[in-house]
Amino acid sequence: MVQHRAAEQGERRAERGFTLVEIMLAVSLLSIIVTVMYSAFHTIGRIMRKTEQTKNTYQSARLIMSRMRQDLSCAHFSPQRKNFIFKGEDMLEADGDADALTFVTAAHVISGRDVPEGD
Repeated sequence: MVQHRAAEQGERRAERGFTLVEIMLAVSLLSIIVTVMYSAFHTIGRIMRKTEQTKNTYQSARLIMSRMRQDLSCAHFSPQRKNFIFKGEDMLEADGDADALTFVTAAHVISGRDVPEGD
């Protein structure tokens, strides 16, 4: 009887393993999980690129508005000078409408590295 139980346990150990259906089910579940993760990472990457472009646009607009505020707040008027100009114009360009504002300012904003500038 002891030998008979040992023989049955040996057979059960030999029969342990995965069936083809179990392996196919595991591979299918793994492929679904990997596909969902790839889709999520791809979507996150696309959203990050779009957010970066929007951030750059707003940063450029903020810098331009700051420069315009500084230039306009330092607009210079001298009654002795005949060449004082503060003039707005509507201009048409090939890609659409554009406006121009010409004036003299006392603001000192460095426009670029190694650019010759006067007083």
